[in-house]
Amino acid sequence: MTVPFFSVVIPTFNRAEFLREAIQSVLSQTYSDFELIVVDDGSTDHTSEVLKSFNDSRLITKVNDRGNGGAGTRNAGIFSAKGQWVAFLDDDDIWFPDKLQKQYEILQAAGKEVGMIYTGHVRFKNTTDDVYQTFEPTLQGDIFETLLYKNSMAGFYSVAVRRDILEALGGLDERFPAQQDHDLYVRVAQKYKVICIQEPLVYVRFSETGRITT
Repeated sequence: MTVPFFSVVIPTFNRAEFLREAIQSVLSQTYSDFELIVVDDGSTDHTSEVLKSFNDSRLITKVNDRGNGGAGTRNAGIFSAKGQWVAFLDDDDIWFPDKLQKQYEILQAAGKEVGMIYTGHVRFKNTTDDVYQTFEPTLQGDIFETLLYKNSMAGFYSVAVRRDILEALGGLDERFPAQQDHDLYVRVAQKYKVICIQEPLVYVRFSETGRITT
């Protein structure tokens, strides 16, 4: 069995219709060498029907067997991933069609000192035409000390990390009910360089409630 370049991990809980859009944005990527792992954290809505509606061999579904909320759900995906790099997407956000392609092209030229890559994003309300905020990052390289004081990379939705590094670090720290992303970024950046793509490549849905961080 060939190893995909990316394993995409989407944790989900009771967001069936948003999840449909998130999955479609991954399956519609212009770069196709990936597996998509959707980990259901015990949804009670029609998430299972949404998952069954897709007919694509790259889509793998599993139930979270670790507990511990967002960190455990993502870890269930991380530890079943086969790809060289693990890319994350939240179940209510949407990737631009060329997100993986552009990350792949950058990573092809990167050395072993690079352990993580992230991109810009835009925030939207209701529809992706209703953009109200744009984030274009510039922070990259040796960013460990900067990250100690502030999460300057935003959320998981734009980030990809080398799988061997994630495994060596033991994945996400499941003791954290929130901010597991910031904790992981610090631990990766302590030993590896980080690359950013300034261009926004993710649509991040506005929500006053429902996000774990909130």
